[in-house]
Amino acid sequence: MYITSAPVRRFPVPVFTLIELLVVIAIIAILASLLLPA
Repeated sequence: MYITSAPVRRFPVPVFTLIELLVVIAIIAILASLLLPA
């Protein structure tokens, strides 16, 4: 998943990090909700 041809570093974008954090938190929450009742 390396896209080096596109100039992504024009400006610091915290949106991707926020989306990644939200996805990770959602996955952890789903796994926790599945594992805790068991």
